[in-house]
Amino acid sequence: MTTEKSYIIEIETGAAGIVIAEGRGYRFYSAAKPYARLEGAIFATPRQAEIAVLAHQKRHRGYSASDAVASRRR
Repeated sequence: MTTEKSYIIEIETGAAGIVIAEGRGYRFYSAAKPYARLEGAIFATPRQAEIAVLAHQKRHRGYSASDAVASRRR
C-alpha cells in the first residue's frame, strides 16, 4: 500500500494550491493569489484543505462546493 505525499487542490478555473505531507499533516502552498491567505496552513487531511479552499472561495467569490476537486499528484 502506498501513501500519496502531495495533492493538487483544483477549482473550476485551475489549481488553487497543493498540499504536501509534512509530519502528521499536509501543508498548503498557494498556486493562485486569491488563496495566499491559506499559505502555510497545516491540515490533517487533503480533504480538509479542499474544504478550506471551498470555504474561502465561497466567502470571497460565491462559488459552490462542486467547483473543487482534490486530485492526486505523483
